[in-house]
Amino acid sequence: MTLSHKLGLDRGIVGLQSVTPLPAFSDPEFPHQWHLRNDGMNGMIAGEDINVLPVWADGINGTNVVVGIIDDGFETDHPDLASSWLPELSYDFTNGSTAQEASEARRALRAHGTRCAGQIIGALNNGICGVGVAYGARWASEIFSSRHAMDALEAAALSWQSADIAVYSASWGPPDDGATFDGPGPLTRRVLARMVQSGRQGLGNIFVVASGNGGMQGDNCNCDGYANSRYTIAVGAIDSAGMLPPYAEQCAAHLIVAYSGAFGLGLTTTDVGGQCTASHTGTSASTPLAVGVMALVLSIRPDLTWRDVQHVFVEAAVQNHADDGSWTRNGAGRWVSHKYGFGRLDAVQAIAVARSHTAVGPDLDPLVLQDAAASLIPTMDPSLPRQGPRQGLIRTLVVARDPTVPSSLALHALETVEVEVTLTHPSRGHVAITLVSPAGTLSQLLTYRPRDVSAEGLTSWVLTTVRCWGESPVGTWQLHVHDARLGDSDYETGRPWELGTLVSWSLRLYGTC
Repeated sequence: MTLSHKLGLDRGIVGLQSVTPLPAFSDPEFPHQWHLRNDGMNGMIAGEDINVLPVWADGINGTNVVVGIIDDGFETDHPDLASSWLPELSYDFTNGSTAQEASEARRALRAHGTRCAGQIIGALNNGICGVGVAYGARWASEIFSSRHAMDALEAAALSWQSADIAVYSASWGPPDDGATFDGPGPLTRRVLARMVQSGRQGLGNIFVVASGNGGMQGDNCNCDGYANSRYTIAVGAIDSAGMLPPYAEQCAAHLIVAYSGAFGLGLTTTDVGGQCTASHTGTSASTPLAVGVMALVLSIRPDLTWRDVQHVFVEAAVQNHADDGSWTRNGAGRWVSHKYGFGRLDAVQAIAVARSHTAVGPDLDPLVLQDAAASLIPTMDPSLPRQGPRQGLIRTLVVARDPTVPSSLALHALETVEVEVTLTHPSRGHVAITLVSPAGTLSQLLTYRPRDVSAEGLTSWVLTTVRCWGESPVGTWQLHVHDARLGDSDYETGRPWELGTLVSWSLRLYGTC
């Protein structure tokens, strides 16, 4: 029996319809991989999955795509992973040895990377564990400790074998403690900018990162410089009901969400000792699902640039939890959410969009506007609503069409928007920043973080939003800066508040003709 006959094609391209029949795979844990095929088992909602079975039935499985997985360690000889592992493209950046040697030296650190790898490229029909989203792809292991890395090593890992590796998977980031601002160092930032232009034979490498697990700490993924980069695709998490799990962070930067575990229900994947686990969770688990679908897309459209891939996933995202109040329609008519980005990952939709996608125009130089007039950031007026743009400092910048630039070369449709801010404040977590586009789309770039009591302020920190995707850049942009403290003085001590200062801000608008 062919794979197509085993899978069937009961799921359409639009929406969740009937559930594809369970294929007769020999992988014993496949029936429990609800993120791949959810038939409503154990009281779950049928159809809440990434809709990948019809894609496999069409013969699409990631063939000819190489994924680089960057993590603390791997069990490269796991029977579900070994056949697709590429030792010649693998490396240990912690000690300069081969990945196989390092795997023995770092046995205790293998689990996380092994689990992520299985989600992407777990072998099909080998009687072991489950199946990876892109089981026909191959992978390179890059052993790297994000907790102790130097900028130079990080830059090396994110550019390693960039001609052969198409997609880099990074299920790690700064501490999700609700107090930290951290991200790639200057060398790594330059490498990311270069690799999207020169990697993958000039088409650009795809960098996929986890948006973070600090939701219960009040964290925001705009404080994570990896998720907050225009050169990465930040992936958030949803649970088996398509809703935001407690650990997931919200921000204006993440593009899509994918399934992960919550409330004791995890994802089933490979584990150390040649075993399986059913407890993989967090955005560490949602990110590899997105990487797998990107490998499927690139296997049929290897000509897509890094920006084409972003466009495909924006277009293909499916609105989940549609009655949630976080959804708003932006000025280009796209539904977008601080919780869910443009929506959840759907493999059938991604393949359909990729097949018909027309290449976007060149990566234009950004429109850049600056405001260097320092202004005090007022505290909240108790007599006004606590939420909304009426509170705080408001600064504006105006974008007008340049008559000297031909219309065919001018930026017409936005992709990412960056706001670079420098500010002072005695307790940084009290500062909230909202950007309002000319079309009226609100991007909460920085939200109240009670755990962040740092007096360091921010120096040239870049806050990114994708919420204005497709909008025109022309018109008045507003920056609202709030101080969450109430009134003029400390209620307990009576001492006047020490106010913060917005020292400067600039706006960088990226997009296409």
